[in-house]
Amino acid sequence: MIIHEVLLRGAIKKGTKNYRCNAGELETHVDPARVKRNDACQGKEREDCKDGYIEIVSGKAVVADPVEDGHYAAIDPADANVEVYLNGSKINSVSIVTQRDIVEFRPAVKEASTEVKAELTEDKMKAVLTVTKMPGKQYYVEDAPKTGLLKVLSGCKEIPAPDATMERCIRELERIKVAPKFIDKDAIKKLLEQPDGGCAVVAEGIYPVDGRARCRFIFRKNKKRGQNR
Repeated sequence: MIIHEVLLRGAIKKGTKNYRCNAGELETHVDPARVKRNDACQGKEREDCKDGYIEIVSGKAVVADPVEDGHYAAIDPADANVEVYLNGSKINSVSIVTQRDIVEFRPAVKEASTEVKAELTEDKMKAVLTVTKMPGKQYYVEDAPKTGLLKVLSGCKEIPAPDATMERCIRELERIKVAPKFIDKDAIKKLLEQPDGGCAVVAEGIYPVDGRARCRFIFRKNKKRGQNR
């Protein structure tokens, strides 16, 4: 059975009577357009308003029910970086909230990371080490004043990327078969000291040098064919 009422309070009252259940066992839905029209207390003193309200204080939702014939508050999970759960279920559209409801915010987290990659030059004589730092983001719910229709908004804080280590860099060089005797640890240390990462030549082989040839005669130059030795 679907019960339609102008006020949520009337629908809940009728539903509990017809189904002989508690209000928390009923599933309620609201017309977003109606909620916006009924948000009449915006800009007025809350003490003079009969409507319910919702606010966010220190990242937590605080809800108050309406009095007399006032309207219930609603929440709009409009921010993609914050998931909103109502009584344990994620909501994706404007939903009515009451004092009995449990409103939970789950802000997104983008993890920070650091990539270490070693490559040989085309002639295979040098190894280039690249450290790429990618900061993360920790989102949070912004506090909001009392309102009849709360639109969830988020802010974010940057999470610094972790530092790479000397051991990790050496392992990466060994992965591409760079012999330990050719690894320049001082060059790696300077690279690791760069706060934003970067790249550097950290190993170099020994280039070949031009050789010299000599010709040695092992026979007598004045010897003629047919003569004895």
